[in-house]
Formats: sequence, structure tokens, C-alpha cells
Amino acid sequence: MKKTGIIAFTEHGCVLGEKLLRDLQKQDQEVYGFVKSKYVELPEKHPFRKVKGTLREWAEEWIPRLDGIIFFSATGIAVRTIAPFVVSKKTDPAVVVIDEQGSYAISLLSGHLGGANELTEFAAESIGAQPVITTGTDVNHTFAVDVFARKNNLVISDMELAKEMAALLIRGKTIVWGAGEGFVFPKEQTIPAQLRFRKTESPDGKQGTLWFAIPQSDREQEEALGTEQTRMLHLYPKNVYLGVGCRKNTPEEKIETQIQKYLSEHGIAAEQIILAASIDLKKEEPGLLAFCEKYHLPFVTYRGEELEKAKGTFTPSAFVSKITGVDNVCERSASLACDGGTFIMRKQAAEGVTAACTIKKWSVSFE
Repeated sequence: MKKTGIIAFTEHGCVLGEKLLRDLQKQDQEVYGFVKSKYVELPEKHPFRKVKGTLREWAEEWIPRLDGIIFFSATGIAVRTIAPFVVSKKTDPAVVVIDEQGSYAISLLSGHLGGANELTEFAAESIGAQPVITTGTDVNHTFAVDVFARKNNLVISDMELAKEMAALLIRGKTIVWGAGEGFVFPKEQTIPAQLRFRKTESPDGKQGTLWFAIPQSDREQEEALGTEQTRMLHLYPKNVYLGVGCRKNTPEEKIETQIQKYLSEHGIAAEQIILAASIDLKKEEPGLLAFCEKYHLPFVTYRGEELEKAKGTFTPSAFVSKITGVDNVCERSASLACDGGTFIMRKQAAEGVTAACTIKKWSVSFE
């Protein structure tokens, strides 16, 4: 559930803010209302609360806790308030500024990734204001890769490269894009005319990603694709299932080192992994648990009988069978966790650590 804060500085700002607060709550948002003024007296049951300390103290406490902030104030007040806490496009909250009379709603910060543009549109419709959005791709009506990524729950590999892509599109250039293993092309959707599709894995060897070819120069995309003239912007879907196994008491550092090595060799990004799976004999394995905690991965385990029933062809090991009663742990675990799926990494084994990866079918929406 998204958390949004609304802060007003005048009585009329509180009136408008209360209307917006109610409408946001209808969208299943957790909304907090504040007023910073010694001249505004609030009724006993008003949803806004008084800010007792300084505005900076309020910002220091609340900005890290909120996904979006709406100021009913002058733009200068909002800018000075948030300035010390602006860090990154990837983490900054959406910030919207609405004048005290409710005439204009301005998308001020994190228009795309943070969702400020959408919040601005919603706020403007709620109180009858004119939305003001200044992001380049919006005013030029071009494809916005950061908005696309957020709507499709994809992780952007390189924000600077994403900016370069936006600049190319604004200048009217065409971008070649494609997607790898498991991708299902979104039929009956309108794909932006500036995006030219290729059904292939990324030329740089990454697997299971959605990729865009960003050239160093204005030369034709098809000529540059796959050469040193092209950089690859990857959008990582969370759809890879990691099957793991290890010797008893293998340190977390060794597990991490080996798994990262396997992933790198097979063109798989850690950001793509949605969960890790193994045999129930490993459900309390300290190194595996620490690894999964570090990467925020759910860790699921299966009984030996369940692994034996996994469908498919797996790499057998007499040693693993002797220890666990199952001829293969990592591949069978990855297959069960993914409910079949397709292998993009078969069993890898070294230093007492085994791993395999499967991927589910996936798609995206351009609408």
C-alpha cells in the first residue's frame, strides 16, 4: 500500500487537502495530512494534524517514510523543504506542489519512477486544478522507459543510459529493442513507432531480459547493433528461479561468490531472481539462509519425494543421491519452484556449491 503525505499552510489549503485525502484513501492509499501554521485552527475531528516542530524536522521524519508528498504551498517552500533529502531517482518520493487556491498542480520531483506525474493528474482531477507536467518524454509524447519499467515491475540496469535513450527518442530517433528467453510478445497492443522489435536474446549475452540498443552516435541502429558502437540498456523482469545446494556449513561468502560467478557466466542478473529453492534438508542451512536474507529472496524447500516427482531431464549425481536420496537438488528445485519453466542455467558445481536457474514465460504491457 502506497503512503502519501499532504501538507498545507493555510486554511483553504486544508480544505482542498482534505478533499484530496479522502479521494486518495478511496484508492487504497495510506494518507497522512499535516498543517504547518500557527494561524490555522483545525476542528477536533479533522484528518490533518499540526506540525509542532520545524518544517525541516517534519521533512527529516516523514520524507523517508512516504512514497509521495503533496504540498499545498508556493513552489519555493516545497523546494527548500525537500532539497536536503533529495538523493536518487530510484529512491526519491513523488513530490507534487499545488497552489493554495488549487489552480495548478505541478509535478516537481520523481515524475516517472516515483509516479509524481500520475499523482499530479489524480490530484488535479480531484480538486479541479490544471496539471502541469514538464518531463521531456511527456511534453513530446514519446515513450518513457522509466514509466514503462515501473508499470511492468522491471528493474532498470542503468539510469544514465535510460536518460540517453529518452534524449534519442525526443530527437526522433528509432531504438531497436528485443527480449530473451520466455518472452511472449504483447499482441494486439500499440507499440510506439520509434521502437523496432527483434526476437532475440541481447547481443551482449544477457539472458531473459528486455533490452534496448543505445548507440554511441546517430548512425543507423541496425548497423550499430552488436558492435562497440552500441550500449545495451536492460530491463530485468523478476522471473528467474534459483535452485541451490551446498555442503553442510558452507559459509555464506562462498555461496555468494559461487552463485554470482555462475550467474555472470550465463548472462543472468541477480535482480532477475525472484526466489531460491532447495531440499528440506537445507531449510536451516546458515549460509543459504544468510545469502537469501542479503538478497531479500524467499527461500522455499521441498521434501525428497517432491523433488523426485519433478518432470524433466536432470543432471544426475551419485554423491548427491547418497547424501540426500535425490539424484539432483538444484535443477529439480528450480524446476519445481518455477512450475516447470525453461532452464537458462543447468547445474553448476564448484567449491561445494551447486546452482541452476529456470525462467517463466513473461510479457509486458505498452498500454
